[in-house]
Amino acid sequence: MSYYTHVDFAFSDEPPPAEIVLAAARTHLEARNLYAVDAVLSDLSVAWQKGSTDFNGLVSQDVEALMKSVSKACPDLKFIVRGAGEEMRDIWVREIEGGEVVYSIGPFDEE
Repeated sequence: MSYYTHVDFAFSDEPPPAEIVLAAARTHLEARNLYAVDAVLSDLSVAWQKGSTDFNGLVSQDVEALMKSVSKACPDLKFIVRGAGEEMRDIWVREIEGGEVVYSIGPFDEE
């Protein structure tokens, strides 16, 4: 499990405005008392504009939970999140729609 994670996003349709996404993400992060809310939001803002970003300090489960919260705020949008950590086998994909994961693969065990 990696704390430095590169994440790519793909959307089924035009993504919602960043303001909606960032507001939902802020609510999620603050509810979990994350210490670096503004840094994560800055990285997420980059991802929403460019389709990819690097998160520092978030493992795959953190990113998945964050994106499920964002998806609840945008329930008609289906999006795919693909992550790769600094460890070679730390790769994963989630397809999220309506706040739920509808497809999941990885991260893979070392064994």
